[in-house]
Amino acid sequence: MHDELVEASMETIRMSVLWASSVAKYVGIQPTDLFAIALLLETTTATAGKLMETTGLSSGATTAMIDRLAATGIVVRESDPDDARRVIVRLVAPPQSVEFIRTVTAQEISNAVKRPKAISVQGWISAHIATATAIRSAIEKFDSAIKKPSKHVVSERDRSNGRK
Repeated sequence: MHDELVEASMETIRMSVLWASSVAKYVGIQPTDLFAIALLLETTTATAGKLMETTGLSSGATTAMIDRLAATGIVVRESDPDDARRVIVRLVAPPQSVEFIRTVTAQEISNAVKRPKAISVQGWISAHIATATAIRSAIEKFDSAIKKPSKHVVSERDRSNGRK
């Protein structure tokens, strides 16, 4: 049972990545743009630095992403009233497809939950909460490992020298 739960959780992660890629392709944006929109759907505004942190993009790539989203009218740039050096990005017009994506995804999840399973709905919810918690913990460990490179993390210097 434990191994099956681990494998099911890994499949959830794989499907989440594929889902994000598919949704981004459907909307006509890059997956990192989708991650930025997802953050802005929760918060409405974010600094360029927070978007950089969320997407994992470099400063220049984050600026290019904000440029793409601003060109489509999805976001606007605003000056931070407390710090003129900081840019605030505000979600003004989420892609019209957001509601369609939510509806389709919710319907598919609802259909899956309706199917009889050996596990109760509460058990299923608990398993997914545990999986999300585990993923968050893994992300924190990856972030920590990036700050303290080890033999498992390719340094920027090694990448530029062609090492893997």
